[in-house]
Amino acid sequence: MDGRQPWHKDHAEASFPQPPKRQKSFQGDWGNGIHKSQNASPTSHDQYTIAWICALHIEMAAAHAMLDEIHETLPMHADDSNAYILGNIKQHNVVVACLPEGRYGLNNAANVLTHLVRTFPSIRAGLMVGIGGGVPSKADIRLGDIVVGTRVMQYDLGKIVGDGQMQHTATPKIPQQLLGTAVSSLRARHEREGSRIPSILREKFKEHSEYHRPASPDCLFLSTYDHVSQTSACDECDHSKLVRRRIRETDDPLIHYGTIASGNQVMRSGTQRDNIARQLDIICFEMEAAGLMDILPCLPIRGICDYSDSHKNKEWQRYAAAAAASYARELLTVLPVTEARVKATYMPNPPEARARVAVENGLVGEHLEMKQGPFSLEYAYRFRAQHSNASIFWIHAENRSRIEQGFNSIAEEIGIPGNLYPSTSIFALVRSWLSKRLRGPWLMVLDNADDSDVFFGKLTSESSSHSTPQHDCLWDFLPQSPNSAILFTTRNKRLGLDLAGGGDLISVPPMKYSEAKLLFTSRLQTTQASEKSMEKLFDLLEYLPLAIAQAAAVIERESLSLDQYLERYEETESAPINLLSEDFKDIGREEQDKNAVFKTWSISFNQVRQENMRAAELLSLMSFYDRQGIPELLLRQQLGTSSQLEDALSTLKGYSLIYPSHDGKAFDMHRLVQLCVKGWLQGHNEYSTWADAAIVALCEAYPTAEHENWAQCALLLPHAQRIMTAFPSTKIDKQATLQFNVAWYLDTQGRYDSAESLHGLALEQRTLRLGQEHTDTLMSSNGLATVLLHQGKYAQAEQLLRKTLEARWRTLGPRHEDTLTSASTLSSILWGQGKYEEAEHLLLQTLDGRKAVLGSRHKDTMESIKDHVVFLWYNGKYCEAETTIQDLADDMEEMLGPNHPSTLASKSVYASILDVRGKHKTAELLFNDLFNATKQLYGKEHPETLDCLERLSWTLANQGRFAEARQIKQQVLEGYEKTLGKDHPETVASYFNLSILLFQEGKLEAAEGLMRDVFIRLKSISGEDHPKTIHALCWTIRLQQLRGKFKDVYDTLSTVMAKVATWGAPNLDMLITEDFVASILHAQNQNDAAEQMYQRVIAGGIKVLGKLHPETLKSKNNLADVLQAQDKHDEAEQLYRE
Repeated sequence: MDGRQPWHKDHAEASFPQPPKRQKSFQGDWGNGIHKSQNASPTSHDQYTIAWICALHIEMAAAHAMLDEIHETLPMHADDSNAYILGNIKQHNVVVACLPEGRYGLNNAANVLTHLVRTFPSIRAGLMVGIGGGVPSKADIRLGDIVVGTRVMQYDLGKIVGDGQMQHTATPKIPQQLLGTAVSSLRARHEREGSRIPSILREKFKEHSEYHRPASPDCLFLSTYDHVSQTSACDECDHSKLVRRRIRETDDPLIHYGTIASGNQVMRSGTQRDNIARQLDIICFEMEAAGLMDILPCLPIRGICDYSDSHKNKEWQRYAAAAAASYARELLTVLPVTEARVKATYMPNPPEARARVAVENGLVGEHLEMKQGPFSLEYAYRFRAQHSNASIFWIHAENRSRIEQGFNSIAEEIGIPGNLYPSTSIFALVRSWLSKRLRGPWLMVLDNADDSDVFFGKLTSESSSHSTPQHDCLWDFLPQSPNSAILFTTRNKRLGLDLAGGGDLISVPPMKYSEAKLLFTSRLQTTQASEKSMEKLFDLLEYLPLAIAQAAAVIERESLSLDQYLERYEETESAPINLLSEDFKDIGREEQDKNAVFKTWSISFNQVRQENMRAAELLSLMSFYDRQGIPELLLRQQLGTSSQLEDALSTLKGYSLIYPSHDGKAFDMHRLVQLCVKGWLQGHNEYSTWADAAIVALCEAYPTAEHENWAQCALLLPHAQRIMTAFPSTKIDKQATLQFNVAWYLDTQGRYDSAESLHGLALEQRTLRLGQEHTDTLMSSNGLATVLLHQGKYAQAEQLLRKTLEARWRTLGPRHEDTLTSASTLSSILWGQGKYEEAEHLLLQTLDGRKAVLGSRHKDTMESIKDHVVFLWYNGKYCEAETTIQDLADDMEEMLGPNHPSTLASKSVYASILDVRGKHKTAELLFNDLFNATKQLYGKEHPETLDCLERLSWTLANQGRFAEARQIKQQVLEGYEKTLGKDHPETVASYFNLSILLFQEGKLEAAEGLMRDVFIRLKSISGEDHPKTIHALCWTIRLQQLRGKFKDVYDTLSTVMAKVATWGAPNLDMLITEDFVASILHAQNQNDAAEQMYQRVIAGGIKVLGKLHPETLKSKNNLADVLQAQDKHDEAEQLYRE
């Protein structure tokens, strides 16, 4: 029982039950306004944010003409073969790149952009600008017009079906949202003001007539008529085959928006053009855009120079290129200028920096399907090279727990004085600290950010943490600083788009030979391998960085030559372990995982087994836990002595199969290693054996959820969550025990949904295996009922717990500790439903039993005494309640410590009693201290922390500080809605109290509207006849009275009277509501009815509370007021005297 009072009547029946308890620009000289930058050119690659890709030199020249300023060149990446023009258009720094001469098509375009985004890491938008072939259609596309691609289709990708026709299988690709929004904005401007493209063409190309509109005619031939001349000119073509079109009133380019078809071949057939256009709704053909979209979703902008048929005409190419470039320039004037603070990097398998730091020969990449070079690590090195005083922070971002550990490590490394801010979450502390300009430049790498729920929206139980609220949006806690950056690595492209805030994704390219060679040789002391042998190795390992690094580790450790390694590699292909590389199907294994990785890894694992079998067994056990932060306490049981454990760990670290975590107290594994180990175990029929061993070890290590065990529970939680959901086990009993203990811990942390689910699973398994009345089964049912209580699901909880209590009473006896626990929980459930008499009776039995069995100073006994204090208050014994709870709080602090959950709960009840007794200032000071303590213990949005704030708000309201109270109460409401939901009793009660505060501030309209919402919710939750529902309706009437809505008052009051008349035996909730009804009748001058209602209340109060209870006496005083108003002075005087 939490000590929440029922329906406090102060402030004219004013409250719901209050218990006593987040720059510039490219070199060259075109003239015409283009000049070398008069300002300082950007000094680093990451100051450029716009990529402008061209296929032809004439397109690059047109792009050059668009630049406002030319910038100095910057040093190039050693492997970047592109040539760039750097400059700016307005405030956008632009990189212009062109495909090599004579090389066209999707792959060449992709290569150019791949180099570009690696050299310029802050690129946030891409434009593919040049010429294209138009498709004659209803859109009336003409030569010189502009086509903007809202979608891109690779039309030459498909399969031949039965009738010999191609069935296109490509999916449409869409430019970034950022660019799409800019296009919409520009189209809207064109609707109002017209296009600026004609003026841009005149201004930028006035001295370059070759880019003016050509004098040659715009000829469109029938699609069935092919070009007949050996030259490109159409002078010898049959002009009777021309398509007749209306004459345009202007020669200015028109702009068309639609789907662009992209392929590796030039479209030269009018018939084929029309067929594809009909199937795919195409308005333009080109040869580059589809190659760019997977790297950086670009916007294709094409000037029409021909009609995608055999009648090619180069005379229109320069003008078409100029028109497209002019559109691109105008588009950039509406594209928002944003600093590239966060760069979301799409890396299907990001590299692992920690091994590079902590282990000399560590792995450079952790993901099985990874074909990329160590992009994020390279970016970190570049950032440090550009900012010599920069700090680099590397955080594992797989789940909420890992991110929190990373933020804690940052706080330790940079010396954030967290002890000065004990009530502030570590996320808020680090964000605040790093967001200040004076901190200097920093780079934060969030590695393996694959789960969108971790960063946005409602979080899953796996990604939440006790020290920060379950429903916090982690995105809001990321620091921001203009001279720093955040880099994400992710396999989740959709999440990458969200994290980039508009789609700034950089798809990391495959490793090249030179990169693979550098990676391989950097891990060897001496290198005598031939180029041919290295090329063979890289081909066998599919250029996977992790596989290459791991091969180098084996070669170096065993003093092998590369040829000897290759010989071993080829031998294993015919060995049984070949299962790992060819036939293995791992649980949860991604389709893109490359088998060659398993072939490489098998060499390392077999070598470990030959050298140290204990190390191989330890690795088998570790593969079933969360791959990061595996503590030694989970490993000690596997090996007999500390020296054996150290020897095994040393072997695994030597082979780069594990590495120490940041704090040195635990170990991390690469995902690749985990997949390979489990694959090997499956292939050798050992999978179930080690899955069971992991369950057993974790079950024995995971403690029960008493407060003193919370730190270990939190440490082991990621491993427990992984093993309970990912792997089948034959150890059902152990699994159920683990589920129960984890559920218990999650319940203490306010993560009720997850706790309920796990308690349900444990109860189901134990019932099936052990029977309904086994001690463990009853423990699970009691745990499930407790979580249901915390969720406000009182009816379900009562039904389940009555069965549990009955079974425990019968099998264990009435005074067994477990029986008394069930009785105490049932008492709290009954209290929550307003069944006060039965709740008090059961509590007194429990208290007597605990005193007899456990003693008066046992924690459970003192919990019952705390609950009894609430009943003392209920019975109007305020003085005794205050004295008892003050002594109890002192005893608990002495026995358990000042910050134990039970101590804090007793102090909360004490502060509430003080407030009820009018000692508001003392209560306020105590609630402030309690809020800081509970916030540090649980987190700011745990229900206990929010309950403390709720009580603080009422203490302020009782002092007339309504605005402060309302501000706090709104904060409480936001927390309750996130953690408990809108329909939880605590949330509804908080809404009720907010309405009362609005009333006290004189905001009657807002108060009435909110009270109506409360009434509707209570009607749905408790039923329309429940006293609390009627109480909310009465408050609606009172507010209507005060607003002069008397017709509404009369109608509603009649409804209330009819419902009250149907109530049976009274309880406190009914009496408070009836007293309120009587006061409304009195205010309506319906004194006869008010008198009768007060008589009913007093009779019920004497029976339920006693005639000297404060509530009974208050009702007598109210009746006297009514009698006085009826001129019944003698009767009134007698009551006043009583």
